[in-house]
Amino acid sequence: MNIFKSKKLYGILLILITFLMFFLINSILVFFDNTGKVEKKIATNFKFLQKENKPIVLLYFGYTYCPDVCVLALNRLNQLYSEVDKNKVSIYFINLLDEVSSKDTKDYVHSFNKNFNAIVLDKKELLNVTSQLKVSFSKSIFNKEEMNHSSFLYLLEKKEDKYLQKYVYLSNSYDFKMITNDISNILKDD
Repeated sequence: MNIFKSKKLYGILLILITFLMFFLINSILVFFDNTGKVEKKIATNFKFLQKENKPIVLLYFGYTYCPDVCVLALNRLNQLYSEVDKNKVSIYFINLLDEVSSKDTKDYVHSFNKNFNAIVLDKKELLNVTSQLKVSFSKSIFNKEEMNHSSFLYLLEKKEDKYLQKYVYLSNSYDFKMITNDISNILKDD
């Protein structure tokens, strides 16, 4: 009898989480226009960008050895990187898993492109960065080595000594022409 109640409770919990995720995803999509991006200006002051000097930084949040979402996104970012001025644009992969070494993350990211920056932050700094940029992620309830995460691309523009978030792009619509046009327009204005 006790096992039946816990299974029933677990089933109800899974159904509620599914509906919550559906509602959350649809709520997020309301904020995006039909171009697959949203303009969102947030001032940042991240430690890992203190030595960066390029005027444009693209941030992608995923996890090391992600078997599907990150592989697709990093391949798309590699294609995008071939279309931008490498002297003016840096791409960063920020690892969301805290149990992975910097070396493993670097090896994973560099398997897609040696010029990408692989970042592993301590828990406090990761919370700071993801909170400021409103990055959604959680550990998988089925596998502690996997994450559930959004696949957005964040464009930051350097203003004086700090970076300002300018755009957020949806992963499934990384429109290269749109992103390269946005980068060109930002660089023209500087």
